[in-house]
Amino acid sequence: SSNATAMAHRLRSRNARNVVVQLPRSAEQMLETLHGILYEDVGAGVRHVAAAEQTWSESDMTKRIVRYIVKAASASDLLNLPWREAVTKFVHNAMGSYSASCQEKPWFYDLDLSQVFGRASWELLTSNTIRPRPEYESVMELAEMEYQDWLDQTLHRKAMWIAVEEIFSDAKVRQKVFTSLQKTYQVAMEMAIQDTRPLGELAKLEGFMKKWIEDALTRSWNAVNNESERLLTERNSASLFRKLMAPFGPDHPFSCVPGVLTQSIGRPPPNWAFIGQQVQSIFMSWQSQNSGGSSKKRRKTAGSGGEAIAEAAPLSPIERTAASRRRRNRREPADLGDEDEDAGAALSAEEEELPAASEAEEPDAEEPLPEDELLAEPPAAVDDDEEEQPEDADDEQGHPQCTSQEDCLGSASDGLIRHILHGNRGDCYCNTCWESFRQQNPLLEGQPEVV
Repeated sequence: SSNATAMAHRLRSRNARNVVVQLPRSAEQMLETLHGILYEDVGAGVRHVAAAEQTWSESDMTKRIVRYIVKAASASDLLNLPWREAVTKFVHNAMGSYSASCQEKPWFYDLDLSQVFGRASWELLTSNTIRPRPEYESVMELAEMEYQDWLDQTLHRKAMWIAVEEIFSDAKVRQKVFTSLQKTYQVAMEMAIQDTRPLGELAKLEGFMKKWIEDALTRSWNAVNNESERLLTERNSASLFRKLMAPFGPDHPFSCVPGVLTQSIGRPPPNWAFIGQQVQSIFMSWQSQNSGGSSKKRRKTAGSGGEAIAEAAPLSPIERTAASRRRRNRREPADLGDEDEDAGAALSAEEEELPAASEAEEPDAEEPLPEDELLAEPPAAVDDDEEEQPEDADDEQGHPQCTSQEDCLGSASDGLIRHILHGNRGDCYCNTCWESFRQQNPLLEGQPEVV
């Protein structure tokens, strides 16, 4: 009847509009269809951010991003994985290549590819051999979640690196302090979130910061080892954690403090008195260990109470230059007492609440620190023109196995580096391209590839 025909037409229209019908395709058919979808969807997103790009044309931006995603979708193992594993691995591999090349671009965090990865994941599964088939909404939700999680982790790592880079100039020290911050952050956050005591938001935030500061500084001190006394001081340690409160500046909303702990009270200010108090307490505790005859032990903490455990290790003296100041003006950190009922007031407390020793040693943010503590400016960003091969470069240039393909800066004689993504093997790049990426993002991890 005409009613049945009209109903069937409406169902077909709705399915086409919501993309809920998934027709099985071969891998070749899937990639061909995906390529067309990506050029349309990525191109639409690129148009909104193309003005911020100084080197590539809008067409080049689209072509490059599409290439990273299609290459990730070409992995044959994705066809035989359960759909959740396939989507997760696809997004991670695509984002690994995309972020390695574009993370330092000014538009990287403004280009929203969440819907792109959702549709691409759905199309990818048309050639997947594992049943049952998922619902479209489930695929979109997982792909967008993995994409956003990758962006969040990337931004978090960049924020920590910016803070470390501003305080320390020595490359090895930067890497060790950064690694310490990274490896202790998750533990401190999980401890604060899993604390079942009836604590207010401020108390949980203070618990997180206390754990993070203590563990990160202890790990950094032991990593720097014989140079600890000169390179890791109470002043630049406090400056580091103040910077982490607003790593991109006071006008940018991002903070390295977990948002789940500041939903009601908001982000702590950079001059939050609690940071100085905790850093001072840690250094005074280390000094006390030295005066008690434990100076030949590594600094190490363990347990929920944060008690110190001595472990045999090379000599690690603590602040001989600061010891005389401590003896002249020795005071214990202020007793914070019960949680302030007014969380906002507590967070914005002025630095004069610190003990006298801290007042003498920790300047306001505007006061420049000595050269041996607040170190030189970060190196200038690498010019994009130096990293990109001209579009009309000789086709014979480049390494045939480098993921950069026609944009490869190296040659066939270069070795290969395998990009390591969250412990998983990612794309291969020639040594020349890899080093250019490392100049932009020193945090990239890779290992030599045996051909």
